[in-house]
Amino acid sequence: MSTPLIFMGAILRKRAETGKVRGFYQPEGAGSRRDEIVWKGIFFRIGRIMIATPAAASPLRDKAFSLYLDLWRAFAALIVVIAHMRQDGFDLPITFAGKFAHEAVIVFFVLSGLVIAHSTFDNNRGWRDYLAARASRLYAVIVPAILLSVACAAIVSPPGWSSGTVKSAEWSAWDIVSSLLFLNRSWLNDADIPLNQPFWSLCYEAAYYTLFGIWVFTKGKLRIGLMLLGMMVAGPAILLLSPAWLAGVWLYRNIDKTTLPARPLIAILSIAAIAVIGFAGVPPALRGWFSGNFPMWYVLRDATNLITDLLIGFLFTLHLVAVRTLIPPVLMRFSSAIRFLAGGTFTLYMFHRPITELLSGAAFAKLHGPLMSLLVLALIVCFALMMSRTLERGFTRFLRKWIEMLLERSTAMRRPA
Repeated sequence: MSTPLIFMGAILRKRAETGKVRGFYQPEGAGSRRDEIVWKGIFFRIGRIMIATPAAASPLRDKAFSLYLDLWRAFAALIVVIAHMRQDGFDLPITFAGKFAHEAVIVFFVLSGLVIAHSTFDNNRGWRDYLAARASRLYAVIVPAILLSVACAAIVSPPGWSSGTVKSAEWSAWDIVSSLLFLNRSWLNDADIPLNQPFWSLCYEAAYYTLFGIWVFTKGKLRIGLMLLGMMVAGPAILLLSPAWLAGVWLYRNIDKTTLPARPLIAILSIAAIAVIGFAGVPPALRGWFSGNFPMWYVLRDATNLITDLLIGFLFTLHLVAVRTLIPPVLMRFSSAIRFLAGGTFTLYMFHRPITELLSGAAFAKLHGPLMSLLVLALIVCFALMMSRTLERGFTRFLRKWIEMLLERSTAMRRPA
């Protein structure tokens, strides 16, 4: 498990033995007032999003809205894959994807916050269940993805591949250890999985899972200490992009409480604004300006598009609020296909880049034409969907049961006779 997840589990296990950890944080009279005093300012504002009791009815219980989110998840994953294929020399006729690959990850962050809030508050069985669910979900795909990346990197060598690809294929033991601990984007740590640059966003996700779990399942001084420790480990880039993820948590609690005038118009204009930002090249222009005027801006690394990332997160959140009651019934006719595609997006996201980097070599030049590129795209998607049935279902369930068993045994061993 990642370093923050391991530490959180150890602390919560100890607190559970003394009866000091419950399922959810619930204010307790005067004690909660002391917490409010401590958490004035930014911590308290973030906390108000996360500590509330479950929504009266989770928006994900609405099958039409849940299906709409799955459609966005599949669409965002395909945008990322197509953009990376074009970067790796494939002449796919979908040229706009490259302008929205990073923005698609921000969409993932918003969706992730909503889904994690739903699964935590609607299906809560305590911190052990949360830890086992999050860790098994991540490692069931991450470990095979690392193995695939290392295998592809072993084949890549000059002069058959570009210097950038060859450099990306280099790795050390620390790269693997750091990746397994999700520390690759902590401060200026330059570790990475070979040939698998998309892994950066999983390091952000793991940090958000950890901080969210700490806030929900602890309280008082323990919460403050663990939150500060987790934030120190995460570093500034991860923390500055966290509002995009927390927007999803906000949606879980407030989407059905929020009223908007002219919902259809807002739903259209919010997506149109995202399109304008991408097509107009605003993110790279702003990034260049900030990098030129603030020499330390590079410290943010994958968050150097911070301004537009947060704006896009807000616009997508606004779109989901507006479209909440506008899902066309015809979408349900395609529910099986949409859910099938969405069910494999995690595997597709983590498996596609090592393959496309490998196939970018000169020996595979015949695959780079428009028609062959479409065939390669279809094959990569099919491969990922096939693997996802094993990894995101069977292997995830196996890991979850194993982790739950370890946690139960560890607690039982420490419990006084």
